[in-house]
Amino acid sequence: IYSLAFPTMAEDHRMAAVTSTGKLLVMDIGPKGKGKVTINITPHTNLAQSVAWLQGSELLATASHDSSVVIIDASKGTCLERLNHPAGVTGVDFAPGVWGEAGKERLLATACGDMGVRVFGLRGTDGGAG
Repeated sequence: IYSLAFPTMAEDHRMAAVTSTGKLLVMDIGPKGKGKVTINITPHTNLAQSVAWLQGSELLATASHDSSVVIIDASKGTCLERLNHPAGVTGVDFAPGVWGEAGKERLLATACGDMGVRVFGLRGTDGGAG
């Protein structure tokens, strides 16, 4: 396990983890879930180093040494979008709150092995990058 993330809602008893084999695991860690894995997918072909949960939503982002970030719907375990980078991606995080002129954009920042930081705008909750 390389990174962990929790959703921000107190009543949500899940935890996300990414692994050295590129897997994303979502586990129910509540009293009834007892650590049961509810999602087990492999969105990456190399080590996944970072995971982030968009506050108040079902969106997760995973960052990998395969030079990509994947946006995932945590309720279904489906990959919504892949954001390619010129080198391995070592970090990913969502900015708190909403941004943009209409106040409807969420920001996702990534740290890339080429020493670059990239910021993507995500509109709505469908994971589409802008």
